[in-house]
Amino acid sequence: MRILWLVLGALLLVSALPIGLYHRQVLQLSQDKLVDTERVQQTDLTRSLAQEIQLFESNLTQQLTSERRSSHSRA
Repeated sequence: MRILWLVLGALLLVSALPIGLYHRQVLQLSQDKLVDTERVQQTDLTRSLAQEIQLFESNLTQQLTSERRSSHSRA
């Protein structure tokens, strides 16, 4: 009876080891994918903010130029 338990224990260990390794590999791949996705989202957000700042600066420059022209024409 003891041999049966040893064989069953060995079979369980042999079958559980690949599952554990596979689980670990899947978790690592998921973590890597999450990091890549976050990096892409941060890049997109940074690019979008840079475009908004550039548009704001351009509009402000146009407003100041327009204001300067109207104040010179009044004088």
